[in-house]
Amino acid sequence: MSITGDTRDGAPVGTLLRFERQGPGSLMVNRHGRRFANESQNYNDLARCLQSWDSPNNQTLNTPAHVVFDHSYLERYGILAHRAGQPTPAYLMEAPTLAELAAKIGVPADNLAATVERFNHYAVNGEDPDFGRGESAYDKYWGDDDCPWPNPSLGPLQSGPFYAMEVVNGAFGSNGGVAIDGLARVLDVDGEPIPGLFAAGNTTENAYAAGYPGAGATLGPIMTMGYLAGRTIAGEPAEYTSAGYMGVAAGVEA
Repeated sequence: MSITGDTRDGAPVGTLLRFERQGPGSLMVNRHGRRFANESQNYNDLARCLQSWDSPNNQTLNTPAHVVFDHSYLERYGILAHRAGQPTPAYLMEAPTLAELAAKIGVPADNLAATVERFNHYAVNGEDPDFGRGESAYDKYWGDDDCPWPNPSLGPLQSGPFYAMEVVNGAFGSNGGVAIDGLARVLDVDGEPIPGLFAAGNTTENAYAAGYPGAGATLGPIMTMGYLAGRTIAGEPAEYTSAGYMGVAAGVEA
């Protein structure tokens, strides 16, 4: 999940959201002004929630999605590179009340108000009966141990002005692509190596299929298969056992 707001070398860049979507005093709402997931869960699983489809109405269910927070949150943590007291950047919607903020982001005002009221009611006690935010060690790790509420992942939205920041899905990797073998050779439709053609990384099928074990999961396969591709092209031993490399790649045309 990311937003486009900060700049690098004068150009807008996407930013991976971590604390910004789960700090105490913030929540996420969908196009209906309602929470739809545990905001503190890992980014891969939360991103899947953004992909939900509303078939009867032929539209996305949870996007556009927004992180919503209050001014006390901004004073405590800031948001991305923005800090309280600075001019509000274009990627932030600001309004003195929740009703006015709802109008700016296009969600039902009654829903947003009810969502925040329910969230606040439980957050002050460190609870989230709807989505279990703050129950796991992972959730708490990304929270704030010094926040004034019982749970480092939870806190109420208290004082205006209120802010909203749109969130969209980003992509670190792909679970699709061309098929390769253990020597990084691209395979044809019959599963046979195509002479002289090699591939690694996000252009290939993912070693984890649709899974995602954690940060760097795209880097390990690309480094490994890139290394094996180089050895294969050079005609060097390609099979590894505890005794060392054994055998030479056969039928390789570089």
